[in-house]
Amino acid sequence: MKQEKIIAASDILAVQMNHWTLFAVITAAAGLGGRKPPFSLWALCSLLPVLFFFIRRYTNGFLILTGSHLLCLALLFSAPVPGLAVKSLLCVYGIGLAIYSFSLQIRTKERLDEPIVPAVSAGIIAVSLFLLHYQGYSESDFYFVCMIVFYFACYYIRCYFQHYLYFIAVNTGSTGYIPRREIFAAGTRLSLLLILPCMAVILLFSDLNWLSVLLKGLRQGVLWLREHGFFAFLASLFSGVEEHFTEPMQDAGPAGPPGMLPAAGEAGLFWQILEKLLEVFVFCFLFLLLLFALFKFVRMVLERFRRKKLFTADSFSDGGGDIRERYEAKREKREKKNGSVLAFLHPAEKIRRIYRQRIGAKRDRMLKENPGSARLFESRTARECGNAFQEESLSLLYEKARYSNMICTRDDVRKAGRKPRGT
Repeated sequence: MKQEKIIAASDILAVQMNHWTLFAVITAAAGLGGRKPPFSLWALCSLLPVLFFFIRRYTNGFLILTGSHLLCLALLFSAPVPGLAVKSLLCVYGIGLAIYSFSLQIRTKERLDEPIVPAVSAGIIAVSLFLLHYQGYSESDFYFVCMIVFYFACYYIRCYFQHYLYFIAVNTGSTGYIPRREIFAAGTRLSLLLILPCMAVILLFSDLNWLSVLLKGLRQGVLWLREHGFFAFLASLFSGVEEHFTEPMQDAGPAGPPGMLPAAGEAGLFWQILEKLLEVFVFCFLFLLLLFALFKFVRMVLERFRRKKLFTADSFSDGGGDIRERYEAKREKREKKNGSVLAFLHPAEKIRRIYRQRIGAKRDRMLKENPGSARLFESRTARECGNAFQEESLSLLYEKARYSNMICTRDDVRKAGRKPRGT
């Protein structure tokens, strides 16, 4: 997937997060005014910040930008909205959105939106819901649950997009080929597999009315099987009574003690036992499913932390840079502090001094002859600088002395002191 498409998708998620967070304020205003929240109108208005993004991102003309924004605002103001409070909030939202879009065009280079902070978004939704409940209005609770679920679903998907873009930016300069399509597809599958089911579970368990409907349907199915299905045949075997009768039987009165027979309208002993067994089975099934999911989650977390530990143990890079290069100065100070006074006589230090003196002298001569070549040495490594002056063997010895844990010998110092022919 192209990088620009991912940037556009990330920005669209950000504007939708902001848009539907502010729907909590519209819902609260409509509820306090005794009206139904304008969900359809607000869903249509969600196209407005997306349109502003594309105009701002891919056009540079002032007249095009101004005219398109004014046209969108005119359409928004002319929309039929019941209630003065909701109409005023929509007008304020449109004007604020246009001003914010113009400010992004002027003061930013990328012209991208920023989402509302999760804590602020949750606070806006919570305060709006509190105001409605304080006034005794609780018919819009499902809207607020959907808002918070939608916000965090978009938030986590956008986090994945941002981390992917950061990964590409860091590794583009240091890696020859990056399988971007494969990496993005694999990460997208894992992210959606984790995010969407979690949000669906939160949405389902926010209102348990569907569970009562499901249990009611299950009970009706059991009753149907008891009267018409295979269970009716089993019950006839246990009771020793024929399953079908040509004539209705006469009530012969109780044939046993008064507490042994079920009362009128009460299910028999067989159906009571079967109902209890089904309840126990459903409870055990749900409990085992929960344990299985918990076991999978714990094992996944342990594997991830184990992989991270192994990765950090074997890694020599951090953020696109070389850790050995970054902390070389600290290592030198620590060695000087802990080493002896005669550490400068060590073969490794002698090789490094030889390299600095010889390469530094040749570099100074080149800068005198060609002052414009100073930039070439700012981005070159030690080996590249040595190869530029035909000092390949000295560069290898310098890398051995500076980076490796191998012990440098006097023979290495003699090899470093030999100047190449022709110099």
